[in-house]
Amino acid sequence: GGFKNTANDVWIKTKINSQLLAEKGINSANYQLRVINSVVYLIGRALSDRELGKVLTIARRTKHVTKIVHHIDVRALPAK
Repeated sequence: GGFKNTANDVWIKTKINSQLLAEKGINSANYQLRVINSVVYLIGRALSDRELGKVLTIARRTKHVTKIVHHIDVRALPAK
């Protein structure tokens, strides 16, 4: 990919991570993110369908993202 692609991937990752941190209703610690050639790979656990929707919307709306591949389970934490 070269330097330009690598710089773009770093920019995308930084942008998505900062938005996940700032967004209410998302526990950003539950997600791992990789970006390779403008393709976003997300792995993690959402606590609700709503949280999953927010995470995917943030990734979709990020400039230069060409595709999103996610392996995110939706599982609420057990009640105490």
